Amino acid sequence: MLSKAKQATVVLSGEVQYVGLRAEMEELLARHGFPGFVYNDTKDGTLKVVCEGDEAEIRQLIAEISAGRPEVRVSLKEGVVLPKPAGRVVIGVEREIFERLDLGVERLGSMDAKLNRLESMDTKLESMDGTLKDIKGLLKKLAEK
Repeated sequence: MLSKAKQATVVLSGEVQYVGLRAEMEELLARHGFPGFVYNDTKDGTLKVVCEGDEAEIRQLIAEISAGRPEVRVSLKEGVVLPKPAGRVVIGVEREIFERLDLGVERLGSMDAKLNRLESMDTKLESMDGTLKDIKGLLKKLAEK
């Protein structure tokens, strides 16, 4: 259990890499005036929010994260959890940009395939609708006879 003015690490897991969550958490810390920092831990695929505050403040922070991102699992570690080596190092900004662009293209391709399937289903439904109208017309003619 956390005591007053302790450092803690809030660990976010699930789909937390390359979705803009690090920047969102940095903004959340700044908005609430929490001293701390956020980093992607590529060794275990988590996002870690290292901050300092009393227990109630940190619990409130966790509740806000959980409410805003229900798909993300949130856990708490007392103290500072740093990767080895510590810190977030970007070898080249271009590398990070291209990794994100590649991921975006991959996700867009997946969405494009889903849209194509939906369009195909829409065409089939329109065809079925025409067939149903023809059947209704025939049934109406048969009923009139």
